[in-house]
Amino acid sequence: MKVIPIPLFHLEQNYAYLILTQSKDHSFLVDPADSKVILQFLEGFPDIKISHILFTHKHWDHVGDAKELLPVLEKQYGARPDVVLGAADAKEISEANITVGENKSFEVNEIKITCIPVPCHTRGSLLYYLEDKENLDKHNDLTLVQKEGVTTYRGVFTGDTHFIAGCGKFFEGNAEEMHKNLTILGELPKDTFIYPGHEYTVSNLKWAMGIEWENEAYAEKLKWAEEKRAKDEYTVPSIVAEEFEINIFWRTKIDRVQERAGSKDPVQVLGALREMKDKKVSLANK
Repeated sequence: MKVIPIPLFHLEQNYAYLILTQSKDHSFLVDPADSKVILQFLEGFPDIKISHILFTHKHWDHVGDAKELLPVLEKQYGARPDVVLGAADAKEISEANITVGENKSFEVNEIKITCIPVPCHTRGSLLYYLEDKENLDKHNDLTLVQKEGVTTYRGVFTGDTHFIAGCGKFFEGNAEEMHKNLTILGELPKDTFIYPGHEYTVSNLKWAMGIEWENEAYAEKLKWAEEKRAKDEYTVPSIVAEEFEINIFWRTKIDRVQERAGSKDPVQVLGALREMKDKKVSLANK
């Protein structure tokens, strides 16, 4: 499958994603929040059909104007795409016809889609883990191709639960739930691409360096990310293996991180880190 980021809402730096499969009748959209941008983008792919829309959660900058998008796609394709959303969030989004309240998998041709509930950012937040079952054993060189997308055999779409070098706010949950969610992500195959809902890599790394300044991986990734952004290029995706090195929220068992968070309990460390980030606290000069 090929994954193509679609930038939305420039100031918020959102991402929707177009996922192309080997079947022209089965392509997917993740969080297509701006129908005008999405429809214009799809003009460049006149031979494909969107069969599924995968919403990671209910917030407007991810669901957007689905009421306007869906009728246009239905008219264009002759059938309305299936719309997937977490059950707890679907109470507020009537367009969803597939609601997920527990782990659920389904297959679309060669692609297996696993929906994983991750309540915290919202009660109905989902991860979408996609696997190209037919090609999983083939070589993947992890080459990132700007604008043309990334060809991969497994990827996870995280919405606002997880960002490159960061995690989402606990709007409707707590640190224990987010710790569980990040553990789920960390248990995926190490070469899984991670596709978040926002372009927050630079700001996440700058803040992390103010807490764990000894971590050279932060500085290296930040330099790379700043160079990318200076050229108006994406920093997505990352991979699971990399997040253990560059994401302070995945490093809650590291002694110096625990010391600065004031706890040995990884859940409490995660909660303390999120609170410090919300308050823009830095310890580097203390």
